[in-house]
Amino acid sequence: MGRAALLLVILVGYFFPAQAEDSATLVRKHPVQQYEIFRGVYAKLINEALERHTGPLPSNSASESGLLVFCGGGELEIYHEDKRTWEFAMLAFEIVQTSISLKLLKYPEAVWKEDLAEYETQQSHHIAKHRVRSDRIAYRYTLRLFTKLTTYQKVTDSTLKPVIGLSWQHGCGEYHMSVKVVTRPRGGRVQVLPYLYYAFCEAQGLNAKNFKECNHWDEVRDGEELRVSGTYYYRALWKGGRALEGRKNFDNARDGSRWLIAR
Repeated sequence: MGRAALLLVILVGYFFPAQAEDSATLVRKHPVQQYEIFRGVYAKLINEALERHTGPLPSNSASESGLLVFCGGGELEIYHEDKRTWEFAMLAFEIVQTSISLKLLKYPEAVWKEDLAEYETQQSHHIAKHRVRSDRIAYRYTLRLFTKLTTYQKVTDSTLKPVIGLSWQHGCGEYHMSVKVVTRPRGGRVQVLPYLYYAFCEAQGLNAKNFKECNHWDEVRDGEELRVSGTYYYRALWKGGRALEGRKNFDNARDGSRWLIAR
C-alpha cells in the first residue's frame, strides 16, 4: 500500500471511527455465539433468583407434580420482536428451566445432561439458519429424555418422583399483567427494558443504557398501560432534563395496579 493510500486510511479512521455494533446486529452476525451468551445470562439471573427464594421458579412446579411443561412463549420478559432473538430466548428458557426442574426432582445429570446438550446444539443451529425452532427436533429429544427418565425411575431408583410428562411449548398461556404508568411530576416519559436484555447487552460488551447499542428498549408515557412480567430496567425523563432510573420487579404486582415513578 502506498503512502498516500495509507494516510487516507488513517485519516478516515480518525475522523470517522467505527461505530459499535448494536445488540440485534451481533445476534444476526454471530447467532450461535450470541445464543450461548444469552443462555449464560439467563441461567445466572434465574439461579440468583432461586438463591434469594423470591424469583421465578420453573413453570409447573416439578417438585410437586412431575409434569414438566415449559412454555417460553408465555413469558413476556423474554419476548422480542426479532424472530431469531425470541426463538433463542425461548430455547434458553427451555434448557435452563428443564435443568433446574430435573435437579429439583433429584435425577442424576448422567441420565439427562448429554441429551439436553445435544438438543440445545441442534436446535440453536437450526434457529441460527432458519430463524425458527424445529418442532421435529424438539419432539425427538423430549421423547428420548422422557423415555430415559421414566426408565431410570422404574428400574434404578423408584424413590424418585416419576416424570409423567415432558414438553417444550410455545403457546400455553401468558404470564403477565398490565400496570398503569404514573409519573410525578406529570408528563414524564418512561423508557423500559426487560432486565434480562439489559444484562444481555452488558454481556455482549455493549453499553446497555445506550439505545443505539442496546436496541431492545421500549417507551411509554404518563398514564399509559404497560404489560409486564418479571424485572425491568427503566429510565424516567421529564422536561428540563430531569431523570430517574433504576430496576423494578413486578412479580408481586397486581393486574391493573399503578406503577408510580416519582422524583
